[in-house]
Amino acid sequence: MQEEIEEISLSFIAEYAPNCYSAMVTGSASVENMTLNSDIDILIIDSVISRDYFESFFHRGRKIDCIVMPLIAIKDILKEESEKNSITYIDMLYKGTVIKDTNQYLQELKKYAIELRKKGPKPVSLFHQKMMLFYAYNLYEDLIDERDWGELLFIAVDLFNQLIILNNVRHNYWTTHGKWKYRYLVNYDKKYAEELVKSFNSFVAERNKTDFLLLAKENLTALGPKPRHISSRLNSLTVGNDFLTVSIKTTLINKDVYEVFLKEIKKELALYDCSLAMFYMRNDGDIRDESSYLIFIHGDEEILNFVVRPLIVSYIKGRGEHLAKNDMVLSLPYYLEPHSLFTNQGTYELTKSLLMHFNSIYEYVGEYDENLLLTYLMKFHFHVGMKLGFSIENYIQFNEYLTQLWLPFMLDKEYRKSFRELEEDKAVKIGEYKQLYGQQKEAFVENYSGILKNWKEDQENDRLIDDYTAKALSLMRDIFDTLNDDFFRRNQIPQFKLNQITADISDLEKTRWLSLSEILNRLYGSVLLSSNQKTYLAFACSSMLGGVMELNIIVENEN
Repeated sequence: MQEEIEEISLSFIAEYAPNCYSAMVTGSASVENMTLNSDIDILIIDSVISRDYFESFFHRGRKIDCIVMPLIAIKDILKEESEKNSITYIDMLYKGTVIKDTNQYLQELKKYAIELRKKGPKPVSLFHQKMMLFYAYNLYEDLIDERDWGELLFIAVDLFNQLIILNNVRHNYWTTHGKWKYRYLVNYDKKYAEELVKSFNSFVAERNKTDFLLLAKENLTALGPKPRHISSRLNSLTVGNDFLTVSIKTTLINKDVYEVFLKEIKKELALYDCSLAMFYMRNDGDIRDESSYLIFIHGDEEILNFVVRPLIVSYIKGRGEHLAKNDMVLSLPYYLEPHSLFTNQGTYELTKSLLMHFNSIYEYVGEYDENLLLTYLMKFHFHVGMKLGFSIENYIQFNEYLTQLWLPFMLDKEYRKSFRELEEDKAVKIGEYKQLYGQQKEAFVENYSGILKNWKEDQENDRLIDDYTAKALSLMRDIFDTLNDDFFRRNQIPQFKLNQITADISDLEKTRWLSLSEILNRLYGSVLLSSNQKTYLAFACSSMLGGVMELNIIVENEN
């Protein structure tokens, strides 16, 4: 039958899509699991269309279902599908049999689909897991009640599907539909699939809901009790990655009002002190938003969503007049996303450890020791290398990330005065602006050329270095186009104190990572940041890692 399917498919392509870029037989036909009534699924890649579509045909006595996808966007479609935990298109490519290909494109696309499939679905957030569990418990409770048989049947069907979804989420399995949902479930957990089908069949055939209810209860209780409270309401306090972020804006110079606000919040949360950790910072400059203060409360997402957030909202409403009088209002949500380089590195407690340390400086010193903080940042950076491996690729990607954080604040001190004197209408003095940019770019290239000489032993990496330098300069050009006086309000800040490099790495690796230390020194030598903006950078570094190294690894005892 397989040869017949391929012959019919080739005939169909020749008649209906002779100019297509590539095509493959997929679905049941590709895995030799067809029946006499099965349709033939064909995936077609077209270089003309801009969006995907579905179309059905009859050809030589067989039903043909065509999925037509645009050449220019297919990788984006696959990536978007994987982020939604669906695997329909990915699976088609993974299992499909190529019948037409241009420049081996489908073969390469199959490799990409295999990579996405192997990577697995994006984990569902704790909040959405709670929402699904809440809904499943509601269905379970409705099924227990005595109802009309028709109602019970519809409730049971929904619960049946919800149990499969929860099982997939629990084990991080892909989600699909139809017959493939069953096939995947059997492949993942054959015993569970058989028990689920058997209990549901007993419910439908014998109208006996006992076995199905017992299995449902066993599944649900394994995931936890029914959440006592659930809400999809959005407000200006954002919960994510076990952090509740409160962003506050004020025009006041006096920080006493904020300190009172902070102490009162601590008092409100005193009952939950053992399960929460609170960190805060002042924003004296421009750090992504216009907030004057940022508060981060770390704890279980359920507590943050359903206990802490309502308490803070209630407190803010109760102090509305006081806050309004002092021109203090809640601003937009603020958060950091982990950088892709550090995803899945298994380092999830690092943010908490670093923030606790930085907060302790606030508590016991009264303000940040700038030299000490920069030293810790340098140590943190070195241990990132220890964690990820001292490869030039990791070096370049990490440095690229840091450059994106710090470039907006870069300006050599000899050019600072000239920039400040620029008129608001830059069009009037565009010539002077371009000249200053050119000088800064030349200085940047000169600095880098000296640093990159240290890599001359590693000739095969010249292309990587050139690519990185080009990206950095392009990024710098984009940022300089948006510069304004807000970037240049702060004084020069201290240099890094370089930490001791251990002796158990090669001379070449020492050179690479000490070169990055030098880059950091040069960046900080021309950066215009307040101490609290540096705190933000420390938070950014820890947040992008998303993970666990013990505090004593990052911050060594200075004694």
